[in-house]
Amino acid sequence: HGPSIAIAADPAVPPDESGLTLHDLRCTLGGRPVLEIGSAHLPAGAVTAITGPNGAGKSTLARVLTGLQRHKGTVCLDGRRWERRDRLRESAIVMQDVQRQLFTDSVAAEIA
Repeated sequence: HGPSIAIAADPAVPPDESGLTLHDLRCTLGGRPVLEIGSAHLPAGAVTAITGPNGAGKSTLARVLTGLQRHKGTVCLDGRRWERRDRLRESAIVMQDVQRQLFTDSVAAEIA
C-alpha cells in the first residue's frame, strides 16, 4: 500500500458521537488498495484537516464520504450508520482545478 493520509481534528472539541466516524474503511480501484482507514472521527463543529501526498487517498476519501465511490467498511453520522445512497442524496462535492484558481484578493481584480 502506498502513502497514507492524515486526519487531524480540532483538539478543543471534546470527543462524542456527533460528526463523522469511519470504521474499517477500505477502497480498491482495479483490485489495488487505494484507501485504508482503520478508524477515524471527524467531530461536528470542528475544523478537520485531511492531508497527504499525491496518491494518498484524499480525493478517494472525499468521493467515499459523498457516496460517489463504493467501499468496504462503515461511515456513521452522529452515531448512526450513514448509508451510501443517503450520502449521495444529502452531499455535494466541488473539486478544485489547480490550473484555474483565484490569485487576487477580490473577484473584480480576478476577472479584470
